[in-house]
Amino acid sequence: MATSYDYPITLEFDGVDSLDYSYVAPSSTYTGSTLGMYFKAGDTIGNTITNPSGGNIGDVAANTAADPDPDNSGAQAPGTKYYAVTSSSTAWATTTWLIFGRNTSSGNPADRSNRFWWQRVSGTISLDSTTITRGSNLTGSVSQTGLQPPGTNSHRLYLKVWNSATTADWTYVNGGSLASVTSSSTSFSLSTASNMPCGTYELVLTHYAPSGSNSGSTYQTNNYWGRNQQLHSINFTVQRVRSYPDQFELGTGTTSAATSTDYASSAITITGIGSGQTATVTISGGSYKIGSGSYTTGSSTISNNQTVTVKVTSSSQLSTQTTATLTITGEDVNCNTVSKSDTWQVTTASSGDTTPDVFTFSPDTYTGVAIQGLITSNEITVAGLGSGQTAAISASGTGNSHNAAWTKDDGTNWNTSAGTVVNGDDVKLRFNASTVNNQANTGTLTIGGVSDTITATTVASGSGSVVGGISGTDDYGLEVRNGSNVLIFSPNFRSGHLVKEGSVSVADGSSANITHAEIVAGADINCIVYWGATAVPGLTLSVTRTNVSGGSGYFTVAISNIVSANVTFAVKYWLVRY
Repeated sequence: MATSYDYPITLEFDGVDSLDYSYVAPSSTYTGSTLGMYFKAGDTIGNTITNPSGGNIGDVAANTAADPDPDNSGAQAPGTKYYAVTSSSTAWATTTWLIFGRNTSSGNPADRSNRFWWQRVSGTISLDSTTITRGSNLTGSVSQTGLQPPGTNSHRLYLKVWNSATTADWTYVNGGSLASVTSSSTSFSLSTASNMPCGTYELVLTHYAPSGSNSGSTYQTNNYWGRNQQLHSINFTVQRVRSYPDQFELGTGTTSAATSTDYASSAITITGIGSGQTATVTISGGSYKIGSGSYTTGSSTISNNQTVTVKVTSSSQLSTQTTATLTITGEDVNCNTVSKSDTWQVTTASSGDTTPDVFTFSPDTYTGVAIQGLITSNEITVAGLGSGQTAAISASGTGNSHNAAWTKDDGTNWNTSAGTVVNGDDVKLRFNASTVNNQANTGTLTIGGVSDTITATTVASGSGSVVGGISGTDDYGLEVRNGSNVLIFSPNFRSGHLVKEGSVSVADGSSANITHAEIVAGADINCIVYWGATAVPGLTLSVTRTNVSGGSGYFTVAISNIVSANVTFAVKYWLVRY
């Protein structure tokens, strides 16, 4: 902006009646030997002259340039007079005004004198980027002309960030700082605060001018960065790092829920929040927790890649939906508020709902199962029944699979007859595979009309297996014994009764265990052993059975009356069902 500069000068007298064109500095603080005052193209410049001698005031043409001279050259009336010129021309940059005054008492027409040097300066700002992130530095450079070599603060151009243009005292951004450049160092860096508001700001380039010149409500009179000293300005935009998250999903919720019961969503990972930033979490209608923290209903902050879980207490009424809304709020790069929300809904069951949710066994297929091998399913949890409702439960097996049973108390009590279950019961299925080789049979668990099955296929027949034995339940009289009178075949050796056969190595004075899934409490299974011609008279071979509560037991084969601990016997065995 163009302005008028009026710098006052008092003519000096050195004690003799002679001219003395001395330099008068524009400030007692900042002095220089080559400059009275800077101005810019388009400004009006002038001096108000005081002559203590009381005589007329005159001037001499500038000694460094033909133009501009003071407008009112020649002798002037006694008192204060304003000399001025408008510097719209670009043909010159420097002018020195020489001024003298007369002493009225002595009659000497030139007993006092002074001079003033005017220097025109210009400059433009170039920014490295017109968009910055708050908390970072605004950097760039200045192209200038007319600035004197550095040495005092008056020989600088100043830069300031402005955000107000309505008062005399221009304000600047919180945390900002004043920067300056010289004729030999034209780069600058201005810091910004980490909490600087987003928006567009003006960076202003100014020159030094003495304070007090043309002060008033339309001027800023600071020596360094007044608006009336403005050479150039440029706008820039301040942004911030994004602090709001990507859209998230809490899931489809829960239906057929029990009344007055807590139901939690799966933990979800929050993404999209900028590095080092946090967003605000709030909830209505439920509670939430961040990571492994405690559930809360108040607001808190969350960072990128943290997890959040929502919990809702279902209604005390049937067929009623309860909804929790989780909201995470932050700001975009322009400091606009952005919120992302999703809901977690829990709906209680109707009073007559006796059909549970679908359940699935995993695994549901077994191969290479021993004849009559015992299959036990994974645990499933009953859900989806109406509040206070029960559902019928039963277990069954196809073909010649048998002993199908279910339990809801971790296998302590297995039930072959039907029963009832409620929401939250943990249930398992158990059944025996086929009585013949290479046959696929299934076990089925049914709850309230909803079923799932497990398929078990027995091993193929091979050496040592008894296939196609005589059927029926009547005993027959044939027994086969070996040379040591050990029974190796009898009426209890029907093909369907042979469970497992094999051999174990037992050292003298030690034992070995024979295991199988059907060795359970109450099962009619026995073990027949044979240790052949390597038996040593005097040694004792014993077989004992151990039952394990709720699981499979085992037979222990032991040899005692030690002859030599280095002697090992191969003991053949058959597990048979009565």
